[in-house]
Amino acid sequence: MSLNSDREDASSTTSSISSTHTTLWASSLLYQEYTPTLDADTEAGRISDPFMRQEMPADSSTDVDKGLPVHKVVSLTETEMRNRALEDLSIVGEVEAGRNSDPFARQETPADSSNDMAQRLLPVRKVVSLTEAEMISNLQRASSTASLIDEEEEEEEPSVSPAMELFYRLNCARQTMDFVKRQKAKFCTLNRFRMTPFEALSLVNELERCEIRDKTLRCEIRDGVLSCKLNVRTVTLVEHGFATAEILREWYPEETWLHLVGLLHVLGHLLALKDFEKQPLWAIHGETFPLGCRFDPDVAFAQYFTANPDRRKRAYSTRLGIYTAGCGLDKVELSWSGNEYLYQALSRNKTRLPKSALFAIRCRSFDSLECSSSYKQLLSNEDANYVPFAKALRKASEHATSHGVGKGLPTDDMLSYYTRLMHEYLPRKLML
Repeated sequence: MSLNSDREDASSTTSSISSTHTTLWASSLLYQEYTPTLDADTEAGRISDPFMRQEMPADSSTDVDKGLPVHKVVSLTETEMRNRALEDLSIVGEVEAGRNSDPFARQETPADSSNDMAQRLLPVRKVVSLTEAEMISNLQRASSTASLIDEEEEEEEPSVSPAMELFYRLNCARQTMDFVKRQKAKFCTLNRFRMTPFEALSLVNELERCEIRDKTLRCEIRDGVLSCKLNVRTVTLVEHGFATAEILREWYPEETWLHLVGLLHVLGHLLALKDFEKQPLWAIHGETFPLGCRFDPDVAFAQYFTANPDRRKRAYSTRLGIYTAGCGLDKVELSWSGNEYLYQALSRNKTRLPKSALFAIRCRSFDSLECSSSYKQLLSNEDANYVPFAKALRKASEHATSHGVGKGLPTDDMLSYYTRLMHEYLPRKLML
């Protein structure tokens, strides 16, 4: 009976040892599987707790049979705890500067905060009431940063109003080869006006206005209540033209013809006049794209081309359509707009503007040209050299709309400069 009892105890002990060994082995596998990046830290005796300093015995690296190395935990000193916390939380600069994100509070850090920091990790801050002027200044500075964030969000996820969606529906559906030919026959006869360039600019001066937002707040306090509004200034198209020209003058000081193009590009809005039968917006604005070939999906709102009759014509259903590769855009029919009208008018007036100037005016809104491989095949080698100028004109016009406050008010020096450019590049009177 005693012998059997001893055998059972031995069997139980063996089973317990085997189970313990299996558990350690399994734990080792789990540790290696879920924390493979901690091997180096484990060998060096480090762990993630900033308030523990750990030491590893010298023979722990060779003690493989035990599954995991043995760590000896040693309490950190108060100074080590402070240094670990400041290091891991990356707040050293924030603590030393005593900064705070609240725009309505000015915070001061006592002179002895560095000593106090050793005890409390963070300094003691004393909140001081702001004056009205300081409050307004801080709010304007905060709103300036917020406006930049809003701009980035708008670029990533642009919102389209129902009116804008309807505009693109009409623009994509009604810009056909037949429509463009009819518009050219009607408006390119240039028998409506004969006037100087400045007289032509005066026609569009009161026609339409642009809203310029200067991205700052106008704040005031009335009866103890703070009210803030975004500064919005309405400018005329001529002011927008001058602002665009002045921006191009800064960017390209040697290209004097480009400065004049920046001023003249607003003349395409003449199509909205009664003398031009008050053309609809979709026939004046909108993105430029070729006709007579397959519509490219890179055009804005290309899904609305499904309603365009040209889409069902076999001759226009291929990438090049009725054109040949490298034929040049001067042989390609583009959608009708104010840009196309101004290009045709200046070409027929025998101006002394270079071809690059006419190309920039015509392709200012040809956004898909930069990303569509199909449309790039239509360019000639000469056209490819002009594309950067069209892009510069578009960027300058956009920049004038968002940041051109104050640049569009013509001074005597500006009027004198652009008058000289008109005498250099344009006939005395234009046929429009």
